[in-house]
Amino acid sequence: MSSFGSPYIPWHKVKATVPQGIQVPMCFCGSLCKLMESQVLGDDFGTRFFMCENYEYDPPKRYNKERPKTPPSLCDFMHWLDTEQS
Repeated sequence: MSSFGSPYIPWHKVKATVPQGIQVPMCFCGSLCKLMESQVLGDDFGTRFFMCENYEYDPPKRYNKERPKTPPSLCDFMHWLDTEQS
């Protein structure tokens, strides 16, 4: 299941906590990744993966005076942390 730049990112996901001792990777655009957990029913349910903070399908939820209205550059970095279901 391990992949970099994989076209498959679970569409229903929640933010997860990075376990102690796990190094957070940097993505293609140089940002630290966020750890997410798949909530899609099926083989990947509950598996965790790193994805770019600037992933193209996760636009910012809000805009304000400090945050520009233009989205960040798009990045498709993705790496599975869990390689098996527990």
